[in-house]
Amino acid sequence: MQVQDRIVLPAEHAGPWLDRWRGDYLPGARARGMTPQGVYRAHTGTGTVALTVIWTLPGPYAFYEMRAAAAADPDVAGFWTYTDALAVERDRRASQLLEELA
Repeated sequence: MQVQDRIVLPAEHAGPWLDRWRGDYLPGARARGMTPQGVYRAHTGTGTVALTVIWTLPGPYAFYEMRAAAAADPDVAGFWTYTDALAVERDRRASQLLEELA
């Protein structure tokens, strides 16, 4: 299963947001079973960038277990409150692999 977090931020906040994500969010996300696959940066307009974090989880049940654990952790809520104060937009999408192509 793959999860994509996409956060559009003013460009000057992208670096500090990533620093805080690495220090405050990433350790707990790993403990909740999320495996980071990569962080992508794309320019979205004058003065804004999109940061997309790709995660994997073992399957849908692990996704819901992760969500329950995150909902019970006030540090997760604090991180997303901080993010929402900076973000122009934010989106999370979860998908299950339908077919693998070689």
